[in-house]
Amino acid sequence: APEGLWQIIRIFTGFYNIPVITLVLVGLFTRRVPALAARVVVVFHVVAYGLLQFVWPVEMNFIHLYAVLFVIEVILMLLIGWWRPLAQPWRYQPKPRVNLTPWRHAGATAVLLVACIALTYLLFSPLGVAGEPGLPLALAVLLVVAVAGTGCWWCDQRWRRLHAGRLPDQ
Repeated sequence: APEGLWQIIRIFTGFYNIPVITLVLVGLFTRRVPALAARVVVVFHVVAYGLLQFVWPVEMNFIHLYAVLFVIEVILMLLIGWWRPLAQPWRYQPKPRVNLTPWRHAGATAVLLVACIALTYLLFSPLGVAGEPGLPLALAVLLVVAVAGTGCWWCDQRWRRLHAGRLPDQ
């Protein structure tokens, strides 16, 4: 590995990351491209990338090879979708098996995590141990705690407003 192990790993991830990105993007923006197109593109990519990277190396950085193959694969999927479209456009049909009501304390937890980051920054800033702790640090900590408390209260009220009646109070 003359360019390093990380470079080798990046080159080998090309076997799967470009076809996955292609399948996801075409799947998001089209509704009639069949599964046949996905199968063809995956096989095409593995063979073409392997040949162009290891058998007949091209004078091109692997990132540029990714881009060329990505464009070819999108075109190939769209052509297969034009040639053999699905009879019915694909449509998402939810089948809820679990209650998907958001966790009541998710917002408050996020607020507390941000407050912890702010308090850590304050602790190691010139107001904290990097300087002279005193009244400015205490005021800053008090401000962060007050804002976090208000944020937690607001998140709880919002959750109650949005999800009242869906679940018993937790």
